[in-house]
Amino acid sequence: GDTPKLIGDAGTVVPPRSSDLLARAWGDVLQRSPTDRATLGDRARNRIVSSYSMAHIAGRYTELYANLARLGPSAQ
Repeated sequence: GDTPKLIGDAGTVVPPRSSDLLARAWGDVLQRSPTDRATLGDRARNRIVSSYSMAHIAGRYTELYANLARLGPSAQ
């Protein structure tokens, strides 16, 4: 799916049914300093807000419809 794209550089993606890797990923997070963990959380939140907010998505649809209108009926 799109999980790696959603996570980006704000975390670690672990394959399904990989409990050892999940435990290792959690261990890596827990070994970070509180400041580093807060930075990681801020990075994750900023990534989602900037890429997936309603304003961003609405802008993407506006661009799509504007491009389709420029191409005209033959593009559909």
